[in-house]
Amino acid sequence: MIGLLTGMDAKLYVLDCLPNLVGGIVSLTELKNRITTSVIQLRKSKPAVPILLTEHDGYTDEAINAVSKKEYQEVNIALKEVFDSLSAAGISNIYLLSKNEIGQDIESMVDGVHPNDIGMMRYADAYEKKIKAILHEPVTMAGTTLPVTQRRDANIYDWETRHNEVMSFNKAHAPELVLIGNSITHYWAGQPAAPIARGETSWKKYFEKMNPVNMGFGWDRIENVLWRIYHGELDSISPKHIVLMIVPIISAKIRMKK
Repeated sequence: MIGLLTGMDAKLYVLDCLPNLVGGIVSLTELKNRITTSVIQLRKSKPAVPILLTEHDGYTDEAINAVSKKEYQEVNIALKEVFDSLSAAGISNIYLLSKNEIGQDIESMVDGVHPNDIGMMRYADAYEKKIKAILHEPVTMAGTTLPVTQRRDANIYDWETRHNEVMSFNKAHAPELVLIGNSITHYWAGQPAAPIARGETSWKKYFEKMNPVNMGFGWDRIENVLWRIYHGELDSISPKHIVLMIVPIISAKIRMKK
């Protein structure tokens, strides 16, 4: 499994396997060995990709079930010992998501073991907060700084498909000029090709010799460009020039005077 993971173009590896490794399925010594081997193998293959180790989120019947409490505490202690050992050995860019950060309780489990909707939301919230911190993404409620996808121009093109096309194009061509924007850029000309090209003559005249990529997306706003950048559109290239034309869309009521 770890060998397969090393072949993926990942931004982050998450190892969250402890719930199925309790109760003597493997010894604690073997558990530590598996975690250590997995992290070292991932780090050797992908030295710059962060690795997140997740603790067992516990059982909510632990107050009356000493056996289950001991099971999850043992594997969490083993994981923390491996994390501390690897960090001390100079293995960098590894992180830990703790049971306390996940925050399960009697209201968030179906049977003391499996999360219900509340429990899964707590899992998601904990992961989102931790992953944003690892990837240096903003945690904010301001719409223009909260990276999101969009489908406002779906009758003309598919936003996610274009994102993947841009990623593939950049890897294959290493563009030196990057133009980022909304439909004004998207429907100008260039590659990856759009369904509409309104300015092929000017594009060829001014940009074609500069090895450009068109990273315009119809109806994009600041928050959509942020999502694309955070999800790899600039990761594989080192352009000489970047042209950015993007603004938020602001609604306003205009009071007319007689």
